[in-house]
Amino acid sequence: MLDAVGYLYDATPFLYLQFVTEDINTIYFLISTLRRFKMKVAFASEEDKGLESRIAYHFGRCPYYVFVDVENGQVKSVETKQNPYFNSHAPGVVPEFIASQGAKVIIAGGMGPRAIDWFNRLGVQPITGVSGVIRDVLNDYLAGKLADAKPCDEYGGR
Repeated sequence: MLDAVGYLYDATPFLYLQFVTEDINTIYFLISTLRRFKMKVAFASEEDKGLESRIAYHFGRCPYYVFVDVENGQVKSVETKQNPYFNSHAPGVVPEFIASQGAKVIIAGGMGPRAIDWFNRLGVQPITGVSGVIRDVLNDYLAGKLADAKPCDEYGGR
């Protein structure tokens, strides 16, 4: 049996699925169905190298954000922007910036509990606990291998 919960924001899937099945074919079918949608995914980045950038450990203190438009599981565009709040920021301003860029997902190495709450309230799915090159992390996300957010170590999480 499959228990799938999907939320639509501006006709874009929020992409939260909860599986209660061991049927791998059902899971692959649902993932391939989700890949047909358009979405913008934001990544906290240490570098200005687009998809070849490395994921930053903490989303709010990273120097760059990489925004990737995905349609039908394919990358359509990549844009890197400087973090306008790199040197200092107040609670909520970075999540509001990410949401204002049209992102429905934010992926970072780590994130505090207040930021996770902000993103959830703004309809942006936070994903944490990842590292590596953005291209590889994006592929893992599109394959359905990434889906949760827990506060980083300094907040008693990961």
